[in-house]
Parts: sequence; structure tokens; C-alpha cells
Amino acid sequence: GFYSLIISIKAEISNGLNVLERTYVYPSFIHEHPYNTSSYYASSRSLKTLMDIERFQVEQKKKKKSRHPVAGDQENNFTQKAKKTRLAIVRPFCAFDAESQPSTFDCWECFLPCQAAASATSEFEEELRKDCKKGVWGDFNTKKFEQDVKYLPNMQEHDTEVDLFLFYSQTYSQNEEAIKTIDTIIDEFNSQKESGWARCFNNIYAIEGNIIPDDDLYIPSAQEDLYNWVNGPNRQFEAGFRIIQGGDWGSYDVWFMMEGDVVPIRSYWLDDLLNEIELERPFAMLGSKYAGDKWDPFLGKIPISLRDHLNGNAIINTSHPLIDDII
Repeated sequence: GFYSLIISIKAEISNGLNVLERTYVYPSFIHEHPYNTSSYYASSRSLKTLMDIERFQVEQKKKKKSRHPVAGDQENNFTQKAKKTRLAIVRPFCAFDAESQPSTFDCWECFLPCQAAASATSEFEEELRKDCKKGVWGDFNTKKFEQDVKYLPNMQEHDTEVDLFLFYSQTYSQNEEAIKTIDTIIDEFNSQKESGWARCFNNIYAIEGNIIPDDDLYIPSAQEDLYNWVNGPNRQFEAGFRIIQGGDWGSYDVWFMMEGDVVPIRSYWLDDLLNEIELERPFAMLGSKYAGDKWDPFLGKIPISLRDHLNGNAIINTSHPLIDDII
């Protein structure tokens, strides 16, 4: 269904100030659960994006549910049967890096997340990817580097569903740049469904942390003077966990907080990630300590709690009691 939204626009013309009315016809799903929990859907002015969401996502899920009703279904995500693993990949961003977010997905087309996407590409597209990889790796032997991923089970073998969440720290309706960013990414996603990285994901959603701007702080230069210099990312992590755990968008047993600067360097990295999840179960949090060298000059001054903490870009078990207690 659809509804009309009338927006008044003031225009200065030669005979004075007139009020013009423009009517937009919006799909009604933006007021339905769970889309009404994110202000993006009612705030976007890209009718093409919203209509594509209606066609490719909302209608498809409703068709699946009508064909395969699940008794006592708690997911609100219209899955026809329980999957062994349901993974949510969450891409967080804030106001100052909203504009750059679309470009962070460029390498996903270069290094496809899963083998299912590779099987649908043409020879021409594969040649373009080879050039892309050479630009990333230089003279490194790309074929040798990637040959060890060929054995990995694919997503179908894992019986897995993966959804992608675009996670803004504040509120979409208060930031036009953030809205346009999501329009761009979702448009790209829908254009890639047949032969690109989007084939590796079931759905793409826009969620928000609703952190007020004064609390959305990330000021590394003030970490010695300002106790809450990293308050924004910390509050966003908590909000993201509660959103995924809450189940409004579906029932997920694991989620991966994947910041924009987490960059794949080989193909089929999502298959690899899913394989790692299966091999390492059960776990509360699957990740790594910081392994870089930027801390080396002052390593002895860093508190043990910071030096040995797991990086936030990790896989979280949404149902583990330890994680629930910590967060």
C-alpha cells in the first residue's frame, strides 16, 4: 500500500512569497514494524530507494511468510525455516564519517564476500576484479594468496543467513547527509543483487543509535584530559547489541561489528568468517587483541585492561550470559 505526504515548500518569486505544495507518494511499509523503529525510512526523500526496498525486500518477505507460515514465529523477519546460523553484520558510522561510507564498500566488489557471488559474475567482471586486486596487493602473487580459500564451505553448506545493518550513531531524521549515504548504499546493494557482493546477503537495513550529539564523542587527542573521549563508540556498541539482541529485525545468534576501516584483503572472506564461527563454537566473543605497532613507544604506560582487551570489531554471541552481563 501507499500513502501521500504533502510537503509545503516556500519559494520566493517576483510577486512575493508563495507556498507551493508537492505531493510524494510513499510506500506504507515505512510505518510498519520494524521499519518504524528507524527514522531513516520515513525521512528519506529517495522514492526510488524506498520503492526498491518495498519490491525487493518487504514484498519478498511477505510472500515467503504466506507460503511458509511458521507456528509461533518470533522473528518478525519472515524466514521460512530456522537456519543453523543467522549472522548480523553491523557497519557503524557517525556524523563525521557519514559521507565517506559508500566508498568503504568498494573493496567488497574487488574481494567478493562469498563464492555464491563469484559464480554469478561474467568473465569481464572477473578481469576487472583482477585489476582491482593488483591495485591493492601490487606485485604480490594474488593467485597464491587466494588459493587457500577455495576449500571453504560456502554459505549454503553452512545453512546460513546473513543480513547487513547500516548503523548510524545518532538519528537519521536529524542528518540529511546520513540519509543520502544510506540511499546510495542501498541503491548499490539492490543493483548488485544479481551479480555482485549483495548476493552474499539476504537483507540490508538502516538502524540508528539515537545518541544525542553532545554525547556522541570520539576525541582521541583528548584522551588524557577528557574521561569520556570515546563515549560515542562505546554507547553505539551498546545500542547496537541491544538492537540486534532485541529481535525486532530478526533472530540472530551472532553479530559482527565491522567498522568502515575493517577492510577485506582476499575474496570469500564472509565464507571464511562463517567457517571460523562453526569451528570455534561455543564462544562469548570471537576476536583478537590489538596486533598493530602504534602502541609500541608507550606500551609500558598502557593499562593492562586496555592492552589486553579484545578489539570491538569482533563476533559476538547474542545469547551468551557473559556478554549480557558485561553490556
